[in-house]
Amino acid sequence: MDNLDEQNYYKDPEIRFIGGEPYLDINFILELSNAFLDRFKNGKIIINSNGTLINKELLELVKSSHKNRLIHIVSLDGIEEVHNKRRISRNGQNTFKQTVSGIKVLKSLNMPVYINMVLDDYTVNRLNDFMLYIKSDLDIHDLSVSLLYDPDNPLSNDLKYNLIKEAYSLAKQNNILLGGHHRLLLGLENPEFMCNAGEKTILISSDKKIYACQRFVGRIEAELFDVNTDFNTVSCGKCVADECYSDENKLLGKKIFDLYSNGLSSYRSVNSLDKILFGVI
Repeated sequence: MDNLDEQNYYKDPEIRFIGGEPYLDINFILELSNAFLDRFKNGKIIINSNGTLINKELLELVKSSHKNRLIHIVSLDGIEEVHNKRRISRNGQNTFKQTVSGIKVLKSLNMPVYINMVLDDYTVNRLNDFMLYIKSDLDIHDLSVSLLYDPDNPLSNDLKYNLIKEAYSLAKQNNILLGGHHRLLLGLENPEFMCNAGEKTILISSDKKIYACQRFVGRIEAELFDVNTDFNTVSCGKCVADECYSDENKLLGKKIFDLYSNGLSSYRSVNSLDKILFGVI
């Protein structure tokens, strides 16, 4: 925070906490969030959480003036049957009910909350039911989808496209605003979507190394972060283009962009959901 303040590099700085589960270290998260939001009046905190540890007593530790700038993106992979099959707790508890309870607490306190789900050929089968549920039971009208990432059994480009196409069809039918990291693949079709990870954003790992984003943790040689790090000269983004805009991803991005020509033209520009989901555009 001292670096950001002294260098005045970011006008509207954000801190994003990603997983594991950030709320496993509750005191650190809330102390840092309150301190950051006190110092940066235009700043935001965005927490990616599984939602199971969120409760009213916890959130009462957040200053009331900060609650609209403490944003949660909660992982919920579908209706109860689908989510519980994917998100199995060690003690066998119903993680769906725990997660939904956390979402409802956030909603009751008027704190911004968004849902992210993993999309694959299993979860897509009940996606319509899930969209109906989040609208009727949770009063949520946005949904982020993340294509399943399994390096040992990767999804084919054709399957990725068909999953995304079906998701948009159902979102249109249910009047849901759809988003997700697949939209960054549009960067070569519309520069608004170009990923600037490592330039506009950095990720600092628990061992104080700097990466462009979580995709690169442990996979590349990283710079070390210290109190004198100059955000203006950090160069960890130089590898992003080759990784994220591979020939395969370019092709998928073009197909998605073309998909938007069929009654989905508003998706060809960056929207409000994109600005929440991504710190990199």
